[in-house]
Amino acid sequence: MTDGMDDWLTEGQRRLSWIWLTCGYNNGMEGDEGLQDAICLKWCKAHAHAHHWAEEVELLVQEQCHTLQFLHWQSNWWLERQALIKTDDPALEEGLKAYAVPAGGC
Repeated sequence: MTDGMDDWLTEGQRRLSWIWLTCGYNNGMEGDEGLQDAICLKWCKAHAHAHHWAEEVELLVQEQCHTLQFLHWQSNWWLERQALIKTDDPALEEGLKAYAVPAGGC
């Protein structure tokens, strides 16, 4: 019975894709040291990009929450303004309250 260790042990025995062999990543270094450096560099860049985008997703979720909080605050603010409107002109008061109600979301 194998527990997957055989697959892990042979990971270094894969044949490289032709693109790695034809791009001149050897850079005059002995053996495949230059190729290993290039692969390591590519992996590090990919890892950094993945981390960057994971952070962007977290920031976007926070920004969405802040936007909703602001919109709820603004809605309540408009509803409070509606209660404070007092004028001698009933038509003006009705118009101001009508303006405040849609802005307050009710």
